[in-house]
Amino acid sequence: SEYKPIDISIIPTSCLLEESIVGSSDSAFASFVRTLSASGWLSQGHKAYQHQAGKKCPYCQQDLPDTFETDLASCFDEQYKKSVAELEQFVAAYKASLNAIHTLLTENGKNPFTCELLSEYKTKFDLFMERAQNNVALLKQKTDDPAKTVILPDLSDILLDINSVIEQINAKIKEYNAVIDARGRKQQDCIAQVWQLMAFVCRSEIAVHKSGKDRHATDIERLSGELSKAKEDSDAL
Repeated sequence: SEYKPIDISIIPTSCLLEESIVGSSDSAFASFVRTLSASGWLSQGHKAYQHQAGKKCPYCQQDLPDTFETDLASCFDEQYKKSVAELEQFVAAYKASLNAIHTLLTENGKNPFTCELLSEYKTKFDLFMERAQNNVALLKQKTDDPAKTVILPDLSDILLDINSVIEQINAKIKEYNAVIDARGRKQQDCIAQVWQLMAFVCRSEIAVHKSGKDRHATDIERLSGELSKAKEDSDAL
């Protein structure tokens, strides 16, 4: 069977990666957090330690004000939560598309057909995986700190290169399958080519044989004439 090409369009894009996702509240605490660009750090710390730290700050151990939860909520308004949810959905879709491409390329690699292009296919496959893993690491940075801006390197160039190799491999598979489909005719062609090769390799021996055959034919013709004359003479006697 032929290799399956990659559908590059399945990789999603999002403008959220290059946006700093922060709350829009105008409270003093929210403004303070935005000034420090600490919303991601604050959100991570709160999720990790809110059930363990009690009423103390898990970092400096000072008592938290009674309004802390309210102040914290002001940093993450509804628009912030909506953007974060959209970001998480995008990241999940992006990872799913990479996993689908990885599965397809791995299945292609199990194809029993062999040719000189397989090493190039593997090299480009490994390069894609390396770049994909780097992009996943960048996405993790963005989800850990939504306020951080991230630019994902485009993977379409390496995927187009892989598709080009797949196209070349498939062309060879088609040639191979055409030979198998026309096995009977190809066997006759092979026999004819073998005879042609033997004639070429043995051309000097064949030339000597033909020369000797022509010489012997002349001798046979001469001797046959002499034999006929001898019979005539014998009959006359």
